[in-house]
Amino acid sequence: LNQIMTAPVERPQGQHFVRRERLPGHYQLEGVKLGYADGPTVVDIASLRIKAGERVVLLGGNGAGKSSLLRLLSGFGDPSAGRILLDGLS
Repeated sequence: LNQIMTAPVERPQGQHFVRRERLPGHYQLEGVKLGYADGPTVVDIASLRIKAGERVVLLGGNGAGKSSLLRLLSGFGDPSAGRILLDGLS
């Protein structure tokens, strides 16, 4: 696990990281969509704000996009459209 967490991360040209020791954790999603190749859109969010310390419950059936949304919020994928901001940073 330590090797994974300390491995260098490659990002497309033009995207930059801002390293901060601690982030308050305010998420803002704007026009976020995620779809898989030759498949339907599984995440479609016009606008969502999650304040630091808030608890959010995701409900939905199999294939509704709950895990996909969590992967996006965790940075393990990029949306097909829109943007995800963490403390105002994309």
